[in-house]
Amino acid sequence: EKTLTHPEGCIEVTEEVWRAALSINANCYENGIFINRDFRPTSEILKDTKEKTILRLNQKATDLIRNGFYSEIINLNNFFFQCEETDQINLKTALLVSSTTGEEQSIKVSRDDGKTYSWAVFTYDQLISIVSDMNKHITKILKEVSTLKTSVNGATTVDQIKLVVKDYLQLEE
Repeated sequence: EKTLTHPEGCIEVTEEVWRAALSINANCYENGIFINRDFRPTSEILKDTKEKTILRLNQKATDLIRNGFYSEIINLNNFFFQCEETDQINLKTALLVSSTTGEEQSIKVSRDDGKTYSWAVFTYDQLISIVSDMNKHITKILKEVSTLKTSVNGATTVDQIKLVVKDYLQLEE
């Protein structure tokens, strides 16, 4: 009859605890719980975290820009405009055409926060106002992200990086 013994330093755990450890790909047991610890040098972890955070900030900025913007157009109500790259190009093209020909131009707009869209005709002066609001929308987001990226690049710990971007990226504690 054989007696099973655990190698020195090993602990006995239930099947449930073992499955939970496997589900998070645990590689360390600390203070009575299994965790997934990054064993790379701190400098490598910091560099990697900075790079990944900058990528996430860039993606968030792109998403916020694409979400669209409001413009209170001269002599008209507040309109919501899409702001994908194609929408930006179309809007600037309409402004250019109107400035050259003097003709009014049609642009896709929403009067209900982007739920439904229709085409509306705008004058040159109205198009200038819309493009100006679009540029303000884009610039505001890019400035915010630029400031955050500067702080991320200046951070000396992963915790500092998380603190800098916590609200902007809506990170959990």
